Amino acid sequence: MDRTTDLTDAYVEIRFADFEVVRTQICRKTLDPIWNEDFRFEVSEDSDLQNEPLELKVMDYDQITSNDAIGYVFIDLNPLLTWDAPSQISGWFPIYDSLLGVRGELHAQAKLQFFGDINPFKDSSAGVQFFSNTTIPPNYQIQSVLGFVSSLEKSDDPEYHWADNFRSPRKSNESRTQTMFRLSGNCRRELGKKVLELNGNAILECLQYFDFETDQKTITARSIGTAVRLVPIGSNATQNMVSSSIQSQAPVGSFRESKPLNAQSPERSNIFQTTSPPFGAEQDESDLPPPLQLPNSWRSIDPIFLTMTKFPRNTISSVGGFVCATSIKVFESDVRDIRESWWNELRDEIKSHAFKLRCSHVLGYTEQITIHDGIALLFCSGTAARIDLSQKKDEGSLIGLDERRPSKTLAIDIPGTPRSSLPLSEDQERKSRNLGCNACHITYSRHESPFPMAFNKCKVCGKKYVPEIALFTTEPPPELETIGRSVLIEAHVCRPKKVKVGYARPNDVSDAVPFIHYDLHRQLMYKLRIYSLNCVFGLKIHISFGDGVLTAVATGTAFHCRALAIPPALKVIRNIDILNEEDERMMETQGKLMHISETNRKRIEDELVVVKEKMLTESPMFDDPSDSNSSSSDSDDESGGKRAQKAAMVVQIDDEADEDLVLFLDDHQRDGFFMCTTESLSEIEVAQMTDKQMLTMVTERPIQVDHHPNRQLAAILKSMYQHISFQFLHLKPCVVGKLSYHVKVAKEDTIQVCLNALIQGKPETAIEEIKAPAMTPSASQSSLPLVPFTKTPSALRNPVEGDDVSDDQDELVHELELGEEESERDEQKAISRQESTARKDLMELVRFNSQVSFTGSISDRNHLIDPLTIEIVPTSFVPGSRIVAFLGRLSLHFIKETSLMYESRSGMNGMGRFIFMFQQEIMAVLRAHTIALGGNAVIGYTMDQFLFEETFNQGYGLISISGDIVRVVTDPA
Repeated sequence: MDRTTDLTDAYVEIRFADFEVVRTQICRKTLDPIWNEDFRFEVSEDSDLQNEPLELKVMDYDQITSNDAIGYVFIDLNPLLTWDAPSQISGWFPIYDSLLGVRGELHAQAKLQFFGDINPFKDSSAGVQFFSNTTIPPNYQIQSVLGFVSSLEKSDDPEYHWADNFRSPRKSNESRTQTMFRLSGNCRRELGKKVLELNGNAILECLQYFDFETDQKTITARSIGTAVRLVPIGSNATQNMVSSSIQSQAPVGSFRESKPLNAQSPERSNIFQTTSPPFGAEQDESDLPPPLQLPNSWRSIDPIFLTMTKFPRNTISSVGGFVCATSIKVFESDVRDIRESWWNELRDEIKSHAFKLRCSHVLGYTEQITIHDGIALLFCSGTAARIDLSQKKDEGSLIGLDERRPSKTLAIDIPGTPRSSLPLSEDQERKSRNLGCNACHITYSRHESPFPMAFNKCKVCGKKYVPEIALFTTEPPPELETIGRSVLIEAHVCRPKKVKVGYARPNDVSDAVPFIHYDLHRQLMYKLRIYSLNCVFGLKIHISFGDGVLTAVATGTAFHCRALAIPPALKVIRNIDILNEEDERMMETQGKLMHISETNRKRIEDELVVVKEKMLTESPMFDDPSDSNSSSSDSDDESGGKRAQKAAMVVQIDDEADEDLVLFLDDHQRDGFFMCTTESLSEIEVAQMTDKQMLTMVTERPIQVDHHPNRQLAAILKSMYQHISFQFLHLKPCVVGKLSYHVKVAKEDTIQVCLNALIQGKPETAIEEIKAPAMTPSASQSSLPLVPFTKTPSALRNPVEGDDVSDDQDELVHELELGEEESERDEQKAISRQESTARKDLMELVRFNSQVSFTGSISDRNHLIDPLTIEIVPTSFVPGSRIVAFLGRLSLHFIKETSLMYESRSGMNGMGRFIFMFQQEIMAVLRAHTIALGGNAVIGYTMDQFLFEETFNQGYGLISISGDIVRVVTDPA
């Protein structure tokens, strides 16, 4: 840029795969250049389209010195290779620079024109559809679930390349971003090839991970998913669903012919192939390939992993329990096969656990890894269960219908006749309602339980046995009957870690892992007793470690399932002497917890009585299975089940560690404020939620490992929840849904937490009536912290006539506490100043108002969708809307590096400001790509990888995101 005129001599370099770099003409001395040039790449391999992004790099020409880079645009071409793919990707893309952020916008158009397919040895998987969640396109349904697929790709990290010693940080960041795009594309291509080998055409719940191995100087990309076969509703399953792309001139996005199935191999067999035609289809059975029958016994196959977390009604026939496996590895080689063998070992261990529980599947399967100082902690988990997709009792979720709408019909298969839906008689309706307890039945005999546990007769059907407590990594089944409200349940463990050398380092971590799992399980059990709840859904466990500390966090949504017995009340006995005021407060907390536990138990009992009376009123022939259980002659049930219900659970506190685990379990929230790790709450009517907003919060706090580290970790998370509650105080009810967070040990004894959630609520109170509480820097960690980057409620809800600014503009919240040396008066002044500053910066980013604009005609913007109306949600649906089209899965990667600025009175300081602006720029780029594909919403939004570091006043951030681009319409209430 010319320093005297602030104008540029701009041109664009176009790079794709190994093709020669092409460039546009130079537009001299302008900030609004117009090129109107077309470029063509003749691609012979579909794999290039899957692996490589299209890179548009905007440069500033200089006659004397080297040309300056203004920014770049990466366009992922994978959405053009899917079914019903858009004809082009066209729109205004923000010009992003890894050092300066968004610098302008560039209008570009990418088209894919197919001429012919004559290469019989191609190495691509074009035509396989990827989904970030279980929601599938409209007018499609799942014909068969084929099983688990995974891929792993590794590459050298450009950050540690020898050329990095003398090249600029900008080039190093761009090279690392290109590597992440390439690894992501390779993983998708390999996954797609495995799906085609299984005769599938789509992947559900596709999960992507990046592992940065500092010691080995490599980046490893991993992807897992569930392979399925989708067919159109109401059409023959054989109508060109798998067409030959060798002999025909079909578009690139069509399906290629895959290899025949091997019926003798369980890994590649379609064990879920339905024997009846899809729902609503009319087809000749002679045209169908011979289906594979379901196995008669769970022993006939190895347990199958499914990353899916949502299933159709009555699909889960019985549940074995939560299974997990942990392994500690040391990096001694950078061979790719070694990484795969590590995960295969863990998967085999999970299979052995599921086999012991007599289960055929592992649902909600996830993997994670923590790498530090040459040591890797691998962890995978899931829910062992038996599922049955052959009957298709309810097609609602299979074809993407809204499961929250109850149905009064039951699909019935009649041999020799098409599938039909017949009205339910009173007796059939009662029996179908009782099927809601299937997901709670155990898969094994209670006399052959692989671990000691109390069992009771099912309180719904009275026939099968159910566990005392049930843990699930999946969403709640649609048919599950719950009582009362659900509660966010958490368990926190923070342990000091000794600094050791040599082989003692991995041994120290390995020795601590079993005790961490035990403490997490113990906390979950205690907390369930306090709330009188008996099952947990959406359970997630995250383990991290650093030089001096090891942390583990378990989160889930607790319910009271009617099929399970009421947990016994919690009784706490403390054997520690009372020495000071802190011990006296602990005694008061102890009495409070026991009182809460007993009160919740009585409340659940009263609600159960109301439910039984309602059932008797609706159906006079209703018989209560729990009453019949009381007169059972089964001696085991009399001595085990009834005693387990009446006896209280006694917890003995012998030291400070037990005190931290037990006496800091009560997380009381304000009335009307709900939090959950699942997509929705059964007791909250989603239709009432008029306001929705995506939330991301990042915080970093030090921890003193020698003084109650568990309390400090719990206080960090509690303060974040209190801040969210205060920020959305104007919403009642307010639901924080799909809550997920990652806890990392950023530095020595420093904890970094990144939280993502979807906020839904209904405005209740005028914002002028809400007054913020006084906040001082001397407040305890559990009190509400001062958050310079977050608008106060008056800024959140202040409608002005003629102002078109949406509430969705406050997309992200980042937390940064002020130091203790600043006075309360300076803080209060900073609050008003930060509101206007953050609002101004945010609107400049969202609307792309920057100094340099590489666009065509300015009037073209009127034909585009307003970026502020783009919905970004982590759920599989947009609340209050209906999905009408899927436009592809998008995966984007960003790196930013800049010098940090510290201003004592502005409230926009250092790392907090850096993270805030970085994520706003990411959201702006994501919205632009969504509009370019013709969509207006992103579902299944996931932050696949994040990294924030601060070194010598230099901030570094890396974020990888993914999601499904969709087009939605408002669903009339």
